[in-house]
Amino acid sequence: MAYIKDILALKGDNYTEWKKKIDLAFILAEVDWVISTPFPTELVEPVRGADETDAAWATKEGKYASDRMLFDLQKRQWATANKKCRAVVKNTIDPTIVESIGECDTIVEYLEKVKSQFHGSSKPYATQLIKQLMTERYSGPDNGNGIREHISKMNHLNNKLKPMDLEIKEEFLVHVIFASLSKEFDTFVVNYNIQPEKWNLERCIAMCVQEEERIKAANGGTLNFVRDNKRKNVNVNVSSPSKAKGKAPIQPRQKKAQPPLGNRDLCHYCHKEGHFKQDCPKFLKMIMEKNCENIITFVNESIYVQYANSTWWIDSGATVHVANSLQGFRSTRTMQRKERQIKVANGVQVDVEAVGDVSLDLANSFILLLRDVLYVPSLQRNLISMSCLDNDGYGCHFANGKCEIFYNNDSVGIAFLKQDLYLLSLCECVNSVCVMIDNVSSSAVSNRKRKRTQDASSKL
Repeated sequence: MAYIKDILALKGDNYTEWKKKIDLAFILAEVDWVISTPFPTELVEPVRGADETDAAWATKEGKYASDRMLFDLQKRQWATANKKCRAVVKNTIDPTIVESIGECDTIVEYLEKVKSQFHGSSKPYATQLIKQLMTERYSGPDNGNGIREHISKMNHLNNKLKPMDLEIKEEFLVHVIFASLSKEFDTFVVNYNIQPEKWNLERCIAMCVQEEERIKAANGGTLNFVRDNKRKNVNVNVSSPSKAKGKAPIQPRQKKAQPPLGNRDLCHYCHKEGHFKQDCPKFLKMIMEKNCENIITFVNESIYVQYANSTWWIDSGATVHVANSLQGFRSTRTMQRKERQIKVANGVQVDVEAVGDVSLDLANSFILLLRDVLYVPSLQRNLISMSCLDNDGYGCHFANGKCEIFYNNDSVGIAFLKQDLYLLSLCECVNSVCVMIDNVSSSAVSNRKRKRTQDASSKL
């Protein structure tokens, strides 16, 4: 009988739920038989006939004694079960309602009185259930309820109407469910209406769940619902001065304060001068992250002109590794034209020509393996994505203008802050190659200029 504490008190508007809880409590206590079993019939004491022999009378008395013993046992069991049931029912009804019901000898009579008293009060409750069923709308999985939970909730509301003989037929309930779905399911509903087959509730749930998964896959794993975002006009002033007695004096119009000349190109997203919101790298980066696109940070080339193009930089805003040369690639896969593209934070879209793994020899002889590096020759910098490093089991610690790379709790590499990015420290051979490339390029430029000067002097 420990289940009694979970039964909500009967207050008038919850009779159906209360009755279900009471029936379950009787079943768990194994006293539900008292409702269907009447009170045992009283036995009639036998009377000896005039021509009845002593043996026959002794047999009759023995049978009566046995029946009397069984009757007393059944009577005691029935009275105990009836007493328990009445006690449970009375203790789960509001005290003010108990006083208006009165006393009854049996639990069956008591439950009939309760039912007759609350039969009329179930009409407002039925109206509330029908209104809720017809106005229920599918709000999407963002609120924690999928299409399966939505249909189960509507079916539960319909089941509450069954004791009142107001339940909706299953065929009609399917149409009510389709009417409660969002606009993303319009094509699905039209396809159902044009086919002759009629679905039951189980098939409706299965097909709706399948359609929900298809819409999720088409939208990148989410359902985007169209909502009315129109702003309503709100009257801030409680009382209008024109409604007051008399005419209010005409107030001169005040010109809006113009922003200072230097702040006219102020970005409303990062609150920095020099560009507008539509050209803000941080704003564009946020938009592309929402669209689940591969992005890299916009690099201001004027800041890094003194560094070689073969250097590698750690970028916290990049979502992929990017290289501008095939040198160092262990394996590559050529990409078809426009098969894959990436965007930089200023909105420029560039093509990816190949993808593969790159091995970098760090300053402490550790081999840093970068997986799925995109080869984009049009970029000027090699970028390393922090998020990709984290997915591969690496950790980064930033402090005092340095970025220290850890693997299995061991420090394996270091990068130094240069303006907005961190320059990765590679082994000496790699650095010497970078310096050599710069020297060769500078010498080639000088030789080219010298040759042009000699040609020009010879012509003179």
